[in-house]
Amino acid sequence: MSSKTTFTNIILLVVFCICLWVGWSDFQLVKPEVTQEEIRESIRFYIRTGFQVAVQYLIPFAILVYFGKKLLNRVIKT
Repeated sequence: MSSKTTFTNIILLVVFCICLWVGWSDFQLVKPEVTQEEIRESIRFYIRTGFQVAVQYLIPFAILVYFGKKLLNRVIKT
């Protein structure tokens, strides 16, 4: 297995663990005191927060990494 494949697998495993933690960290089987509206609002909050984090941090960082990699490849070739 190549190092790129290993790195990809490790990243996917970390993302998987984070998803499980976020999804189940506050989960209880029985919550009679919580209304459907509170659950729906909580879901909306997490979706909004996820988009906000992606737009503020993840996407710009990915773009910087992409351009940095291209620049580094150009410098190494010359």
